[in-house]
Amino acid sequence: MNLTEIQHDILKEIMNISVSKAATQLSVLLNDKIQMEVPEISFLTLSKARESMPEDEENAIIYQELTGMLSGRTYLVFQGKDSLFLAQAVLGDAFSRSNDKPQFYEHEAMMEIGNIVISACISTIANLLKDRIALSTPVYMEDSLPRILLAQSNDSDIVLLIRTTLHASRRDIPGTLVMVITSELAGSLINKLPRFFELIEKRP
Repeated sequence: MNLTEIQHDILKEIMNISVSKAATQLSVLLNDKIQMEVPEISFLTLSKARESMPEDEENAIIYQELTGMLSGRTYLVFQGKDSLFLAQAVLGDAFSRSNDKPQFYEHEAMMEIGNIVISACISTIANLLKDRIALSTPVYMEDSLPRILLAQSNDSDIVLLIRTTLHASRRDIPGTLVMVITSELAGSLINKLPRFFELIEKRP
């Protein structure tokens, strides 16, 4: 599914507003100055999306169901090696003291981070486009995203692939926000993008 230059710019601006809100909340959670940006965004078929991702890479994935204007699934994906750093940043000294169940606390921390980023993005889309989108409780998984997409999606689904970069004081962490929706819903979302442009035009 190809976007016009204007559609691409509008969608990227929506995502930049979304991750800016998420970065503000993450700065408080991580006790660090966080900045996020969206260097790349695209609509792809399921097969093309899977081809763009390493098949054998172990990912830390936060997954939530979408209902409302957009029904489907959304995944926030980090490289496995970055999940430990993020969990330590959230938990601080408590993480080093959690020797009894370190994985449990790591997964809880990752779900909190994922819920912040996904909620900020989805709520911004819903507010700007004047529609309702609800999210399920987050679920944490460790697996290859292409394998998960193959198991949970249909060949006709469309993937909105949003590459992000989380800038923290100690390191930059690449991530990917993936939304899987039907082709009909993808078309509906694209058709509603001019609403955002109209809102920008009306701003003082």
